[in-house]
Amino acid sequence: MGCNPGLPFSGLFLCPKNIALDQLHANYRPKSFLLDLNQVTTPEIDRLISDEFPFPWVLKPVARERGVGVEKVTNYQALEHYAKQAQHNEVLVQEFLTH
Repeated sequence: MGCNPGLPFSGLFLCPKNIALDQLHANYRPKSFLLDLNQVTTPEIDRLISDEFPFPWVLKPVARERGVGVEKVTNYQALEHYAKQAQHNEVLVQEFLTH
């Protein structure tokens, strides 16, 4: 097993996903942004949904491991439900890729 000295804990655990993804060239990573789940109802989210970042989204807790808390949401109601049920405040939101 290798390690990466450029990542917290060598990338083995509790490494924020956005930091690990930032190590990749932009051509090789999905469009993404960080979202505070306490801010789900803000006008900024409405603008993202309608203009720049349409659903579906893949939500990933920033500092969880092994797929815990990862979910695909296909609409605003699913996003609200996820935010209410989540045991964390910050997620990495990624576009859903089919290839």
